[in-house]
Amino acid sequence: MENNKIGLGDLLNEILGKLQFEIKDLALIESLNDTKFERTEGLKLIYPKQEVVYSIPKVSAQEILEKVNQREEDFKKFWEMYNKKAGTKDAKTKFLKLSDKEVEQIFKTLPYYLKSTPDLKFRKLPTSYLNQRTWEDEEYLPRKIEVKVNPFRF
Repeated sequence: MENNKIGLGDLLNEILGKLQFEIKDLALIESLNDTKFERTEGLKLIYPKQEVVYSIPKVSAQEILEKVNQREEDFKKFWEMYNKKAGTKDAKTKFLKLSDKEVEQIFKTLPYYLKSTPDLKFRKLPTSYLNQRTWEDEEYLPRKIEVKVNPFRF
């Protein structure tokens, strides 16, 4: 039954051996070996290090350039639709930082916002519209119209 036990000193030497170190002080190992641990079948005390290989997706400069040009075109479209020409530089900087999903959501909700604020003096500045994420406001989201059908009507 003594075979199922391992001393603390031997365990440390085993672990340090994997790191290419060892304890040379035999007195220390003997004193540590007074503490015994139970060895259990199937339990590995030392796990091999697993190297994680990160792969960086390859993207061509042409793809990046096309995406930037597309975003620039999206901004021009937004600017023309919004039709309040103030703060171009800040609005463009903010717009170019948005994700594709956010830009898509802007183009879905922008007509509803423009319809609700036809007078330009009451419309937010484009930079404010972008900074405040107005496209996420419920009042400007497209609504589904539910038609209630009366089952008793003939």
